[in-house]
Amino acid sequence: MVSSERLVWALVLAAVPATVALLLSPPNLYAWAVVGGATFVAAFPVAYLLAGLF
Repeated sequence: MVSSERLVWALVLAAVPATVALLLSPPNLYAWAVVGGATFVAAFPVAYLLAGLF
């Protein structure tokens, strides 16, 4: 079963690269949605593993 604390930390850790990607993307709402969503989905597995170390 998934620990809720680990899941919350993973969401926070995955939000960091997604925020950086949004800051570097063009100022377009559709581009922000695609870049932010794709970066978040791509970073979540690694963030989940990192959250398990703490």
